[in-house]
Amino acid sequence: MSITLLIVTTIISCLAGIGCAYWLLENRLTKQAQNYNIQLREANKETYDLKQTWEQKIKLLRTEHQQKIQQVRNKLEKKEAKIKSLEAEHQKKLTEKIKLEHQLQVQIKSLRAEQIQKLASAESQTQKTIRQLTDKYSHQKRDLETNYKQKIQENNNFWQLEYQKKFQELEKIHQEKIQDITKSLEEKYQQ
Repeated sequence: MSITLLIVTTIISCLAGIGCAYWLLENRLTKQAQNYNIQLREANKETYDLKQTWEQKIKLLRTEHQQKIQQVRNKLEKKEAKIKSLEAEHQKKLTEKIKLEHQLQVQIKSLRAEQIQKLASAESQTQKTIRQLTDKYSHQKRDLETNYKQKIQENNNFWQLEYQKKFQELEKIHQEKIQDITKSLEEKYQQ
């Protein structure tokens, strides 16, 4: 009866030891999960900050572009107002009317062509800059995501190996204890 009680006590002790080991392992895995969540939040914040920076740059470029367009429009309006003023003045002179109208039409076409060309050039340059910034942001985001996934994989592999080592160590210790207890019980039983 006392041997059975001793065996039961030994088994309960082993189970309690395994339970403690499991509890320690669970605490370690919980800390690992918390570290993982912190790293995830930091990576998300970096991505968000980078996105905000690029959005601000793009917004600034758009604002500058709109200002340039407005300046060109203002210049065009001033020049058109000047042309109208010249037309009104020259209409009073009937003898020079045909000659002056011809000159004014040539000037108007030239100015409009020049302004349209400037607008097209400014638009093209702005679109090119926006495409470059967007491409650069996309590459940086992809690089960040790739690095993050690699770090997470390395971290998971490391902790999985640590877990296996600890589990093997604990299993070996428990086997040794069980063998020692069994041996001592056999010796007692033989006596």
